[in-house]
Amino acid sequence: MNQISLKRWVFVYGTLFFTAASLAAAPLDSLQRAYTQLRYGMFICYGIETFYGGDYWNNPKPPAASVWNPSALNCKNWADAAKAAKMKYGLFTTKHHWGFCLWKTSTTAYNCMNSGALRTDVVQAYCDAFRADSLLPGLYYSMFDVFDSVDGGYGAFNRTLWNKKKTYIEQQLRELLTNYGPIPILVIDGWAWRMGHNAVPYQEIREFVKSLQPNCLISDHDGVGRPWDNDVVMYEEPKGVYCPAGNALASNQGQCIVSQASGSWFWTGGGASMTVANIRTHLVNLEQRYCNFLLNCPPTAGGVLDQRIIDTITKAGSGWTPNLNRTPLPTQPHAIEHPITPIAATSGSGLSAGSAWNAIDGYNDVLGATTVGQNLWSATGAPPQSVTIDLGAKYYNIEILGYLPRQDYSGSNRNLTGNITGYVISISDDNSAFQQVASGTWPADSSYKIAEWTPVSSGRYVRLQATSANGNTVVINEIALGGRTHTPTTTPVNVFERSVIGSMSRTSAPEIMLNIEGIFALNSRAASQSFVYDVTGKTIKRSVANGSLPYLGRDFGMARGVYIFKPGD
Repeated sequence: MNQISLKRWVFVYGTLFFTAASLAAAPLDSLQRAYTQLRYGMFICYGIETFYGGDYWNNPKPPAASVWNPSALNCKNWADAAKAAKMKYGLFTTKHHWGFCLWKTSTTAYNCMNSGALRTDVVQAYCDAFRADSLLPGLYYSMFDVFDSVDGGYGAFNRTLWNKKKTYIEQQLRELLTNYGPIPILVIDGWAWRMGHNAVPYQEIREFVKSLQPNCLISDHDGVGRPWDNDVVMYEEPKGVYCPAGNALASNQGQCIVSQASGSWFWTGGGASMTVANIRTHLVNLEQRYCNFLLNCPPTAGGVLDQRIIDTITKAGSGWTPNLNRTPLPTQPHAIEHPITPIAATSGSGLSAGSAWNAIDGYNDVLGATTVGQNLWSATGAPPQSVTIDLGAKYYNIEILGYLPRQDYSGSNRNLTGNITGYVISISDDNSAFQQVASGTWPADSSYKIAEWTPVSSGRYVRLQATSANGNTVVINEIALGGRTHTPTTTPVNVFERSVIGSMSRTSAPEIMLNIEGIFALNSRAASQSFVYDVTGKTIKRSVANGSLPYLGRDFGMARGVYIFKPGD
């Protein structure tokens, strides 16, 4: 692993961007704000596709590894061009849909170290070159992998794919996020639109990535244009999708500098290029929308950028100056930072058109400017109507629900029919006795909706009841659940707020805690180990109940004003 300081900070336009792969996670909102301060990045689509005249969309059958045979590789050429253009970061295709890996991996022989004369770890070369020019190295990773059969449907609950490929996927992500230093953003493709966030569970991927690099932002090419299962929203301009005026969400908009006959984002000989004026217009317009411009500059088979690309982006950058007076990114909507991936859903007493599974399949795509891919649950009757989500086990620390309305169009406008405007959320252990935890109203628009409640709740079944909707029906695209400040867990925990600890003398909880001015001791009758956890579920310290009186703050630490205590077995 590169010996990169865990206290490395990068100043970008006066904003402190924490890039350390450290144990301490910065607040998501501050990471999003710092990311939008980067403004402009280079997307680098380079791989075996560069040597095969296109990518998966040109030919779904992956080529033999021997096709990969670069005669040279000059990542410094890429980095120097990005710096000259006033870009602040890169995004490199570590693996596209065919599955050919551009790094030294133990997971598959289909990689750059097993073919050609060069045999260079391209991810390493890229990261080194960009950091040498004070640029941040982001990574792109395709979940969809033809060569090693990471592919599946989203039409019904099925964990066969995940059970087969979990080790493969996690090992690849582990290599990318532990061997190449701090990574500011991981962009995943071929996930929501190919197999959905249930077949390959969003819960497990997100928690795994954040366990390796807590400050690495995650963005998926889901095409929604909403912060559903995304830290950073992605807009794909070649499909006719643009960041809208007035946007206040941390976002990326991707575009290719060359329009090629192949339609590929990889170099296939070049074509008509964006003009200098067009690039500057993008930068000015997207900057005020808090949307980074991610410009794809594909290297040639010679491992360098075409000189025409270098000239164009250099001229565009010379005539553009970032607006340092731009108001920082507004406070972002609360997000499900610790999701739970459910296993089933059922409709309420009213009939529905389409399985309730559609509400949790994790599938979304954008096919064109006004054409989307989605599976909807639609009630055939008027509200009230409900969907009950089965989490597969009893979870503790549930505190937030997300509702994604339909995203399709009626003509040139969003179709708002059936969007929920009034709701009640209830939780149950047995799918019989439900306890209400939240209620409220939402606007009828197509934006992603959030509902939160305190205190945190526990249960296996969560019911979303639509008490009112726009029109005479109820429509749901996706329901998401989990925690924001707490990590849901299937293990019972007792959560004590700091203010409660300060005034508590005894508790009726099984561990029997005695508290005196911030000091606690386990009742010695337990004679067992105790564990204190922070809000991420990471053990802070272990102690033995031997009659001593440790201080909570000194001996166990505190996270966000909350101690989480669990007795030992």
